[in-house]
Amino acid sequence: MSSKSRSYVSIACDNCRKRRRKCNGELPCHYCSGKNKPCVYDKTKDKRRRRVDLVYVDYLEHKYNNLLNFVKRIRSTTKDERLRAQCNEMLANNDPKFIDNKDLGLSNDESTHNNQSDKQQKEIIQLDNPMDELVSMKWELKFDESGNTKFLGPPVRQVDRCLVKDSMVAMEDPERVSYFNETVLADTEFMKELINTFFQNLLPFNLVLEEINVDEITREITSMTGKRSCYEAVSCLHLLALAILAYGFSILPKDHPYFQNLNGWNPFLSIVERSLFKLLRKSSHTTTGNLIDHSHIVYTILIITILHLGNYDESQAWVYSSILCSQIQHVGWNVSTDYPSESNDLSKFRSKLFWNCLVVEKISASMFGRSSPINFRQLLTDFYTSETKDINELVFQFNSKLWFIYDKFMGQVYSFHFNTQNKMLYKKVLMTATQSFQDFQGFMNQYLPLNETNLDNQNIILLHLTFHVFLLLIIRPYMKMPEIAGSIFQKSISITEQCYILINQYNSKFGNGVTTGWYNCHYGFLLYQVSVFLLCAIPVHDSVGPPGQHNVLIQRLHLFLQCLKNGSKYLPVYNVYYQTLLNIFNNMTLDEEISILVRQAYENESIEVKTSSVEKEDLVLDFDQDWQSYVNSLNLELNQDVYSYLEEGILDML
Repeated sequence: MSSKSRSYVSIACDNCRKRRRKCNGELPCHYCSGKNKPCVYDKTKDKRRRRVDLVYVDYLEHKYNNLLNFVKRIRSTTKDERLRAQCNEMLANNDPKFIDNKDLGLSNDESTHNNQSDKQQKEIIQLDNPMDELVSMKWELKFDESGNTKFLGPPVRQVDRCLVKDSMVAMEDPERVSYFNETVLADTEFMKELINTFFQNLLPFNLVLEEINVDEITREITSMTGKRSCYEAVSCLHLLALAILAYGFSILPKDHPYFQNLNGWNPFLSIVERSLFKLLRKSSHTTTGNLIDHSHIVYTILIITILHLGNYDESQAWVYSSILCSQIQHVGWNVSTDYPSESNDLSKFRSKLFWNCLVVEKISASMFGRSSPINFRQLLTDFYTSETKDINELVFQFNSKLWFIYDKFMGQVYSFHFNTQNKMLYKKVLMTATQSFQDFQGFMNQYLPLNETNLDNQNIILLHLTFHVFLLLIIRPYMKMPEIAGSIFQKSISITEQCYILINQYNSKFGNGVTTGWYNCHYGFLLYQVSVFLLCAIPVHDSVGPPGQHNVLIQRLHLFLQCLKNGSKYLPVYNVYYQTLLNIFNNMTLDEEISILVRQAYENESIEVKTSSVEKEDLVLDFDQDWQSYVNSLNLELNQDVYSYLEEGILDML
């Protein structure tokens, strides 16, 4: 009989690889053991080993566990019960949910009645404890009709459940096209108004847009209006000019005559989407080609992505977010910013543009859940650093770092397997996250403090508001831990007070609507997160916090709801958030007195809004401190001696 054949593997040792021999993968292998040579395996040379994102690994583990539970439940039932359950599932809902939420044990009418009563009991329990849904770390996986998957977590689950999208789509017809070419394009003053609206509304936290040459855009639009017809973009600069006009047109008031005559159709957006991929193919044939064309393309995709985010058009926003990330990686801006024969100014511009796109991608991921198409966890590009100490560049630099820290810790807190770990890991992550936020706040208060001078800068106020909302989202899940729940809740209430002060002060200075850039998708996301926490915290405030302070919380809620309602006149995303909060309130069980107060806040009854002043902070620290000192703290490398003081340190830190 022939001997048993060896089991060969794809990874060979160094000796077998040099001599192109088959290696059995053992240590030592058959060749090295026969020749008495050292057997070394260098796994770094195996190019087939690709880096896999940890989020995707968690998703596969989560999916595997649910499929395994599903198989066990199927095997425990009879064939008739399985067929009946499958029929009931197909008839109940065309949009499949998580398998765990299915009712598979429907053997008779009595069991069906019992399952329905159990469902009702669970809903009643959930309504009696509204904070359970708020602090839950449960993630869901949703499938659409096309088979695409989407992650839904605590920040976005409520929005997705009560969202009813409008299926009416404005189609291009000859009458509207003729009206657009003959009337809209001929109105030069209206074109200038759209340009001014774009720069005033989209400029906060988008410092890279300052690099756009306004004179070139104006000349391009002037030449376009002289032709009295426009059907597609002929150049990358022309495409960028149309994207700017498309954004300005999308935030027009609904009672504008052009908006009404075109029946909500955005002609500039249609032209951009029709011409984008053609110009993208032409400009992407080389990665180190024309930097101007590459930047114009990235500018355009960046603007269109933010436009769809403001309209809460989830599918389109994710398409352009994917294209944006792919284009950045295609030209290699996420790997390095050093190119031969490139000036220092161009290198800084490239870095600034990359980090601006990264922030927009993280905003879309936070608004729609953890379904980011491309992950930037392996970054070789350095943080954008400002040498001129310009105030706007400092805001941009701080904002990009803040989003990076927030995304890093949210990915750990709201991971699939995190809730299966012990409490020590919970506290470890909270300890490190809070320390990182404290280090960041120290630098922010030093260079961008909220004094009387900086209160006139809307970007600085929005940066401080973003910081407080992110800190609220980071510590919110820890309210389910009994030993620190009270301290976390009190800290969260104080954070909402700071948000109330910031929003109230800004409204008193820049409360002129869309012309001041106040109503954008980023601000709507921040308002919604603070509002949903306050709404869920009102019925449980007496049991955790000081009793009888509902009026204070409702007063803050009234201001946030008023901002959301005012913003709904310009961007649909504000109306989505407002209706979501109203849906949450209608499903809550509140005392009659508290319910009346909250209802008055929704109906915009007269509630006194008090203003508070922010004291000037005078800190002296060296700005040239190494930012990597607190970025390295994201690696969660703590000594063993720290573990025994974790709980005390967290309480002292909060």
